Amino acid sequence: MTRHILLLAMLLAACSDKKSDDRKETPAGGAPVSEEDRALADQWAALYVEYAAAIEGAGVDCAKGAAAVREVNAKNADLIAKGKPRLAALRGDPAVARWLDDNYKPKLGTALDRMAGLLDSCRGNAELTAALAAGPFSRKTQPR
Repeated sequence: MTRHILLLAMLLAACSDKKSDDRKETPAGGAPVSEEDRALADQWAALYVEYAAAIEGAGVDCAKGAAAVREVNAKNADLIAKGKPRLAALRGDPAVARWLDDNYKPKLGTALDRMAGLLDSCRGNAELTAALAAGPFSRKTQPR
């Protein structure tokens, strides 16, 4: 299930311990990624870590998980509103999508692995599905 989530996830996760100069700054064959977009990707990654911590705290209690996700959604509403469409647009450029994957996807996998217990346990839970849909997650990452 976790691998499936990883493959279908919208993108990005986990705080970056690396300095920005540790990352490839220009996608191969593409335009450079702006400093603003790199900062957004870093914020988005940190957001996934925040979701992972909140979801882990719920154990396998679907109602607690949904409440935790809604709390993170509310706290980060501006970032979600800005980031979701911008990152989707960036992914429209195959070179930038590869750059995002190279720099953030392993961290995304780590965060999603931390969420897997609740997501697996709460398949079909409408409350959790709605909370996830209101956040940064693509429909494909939601429990069914």
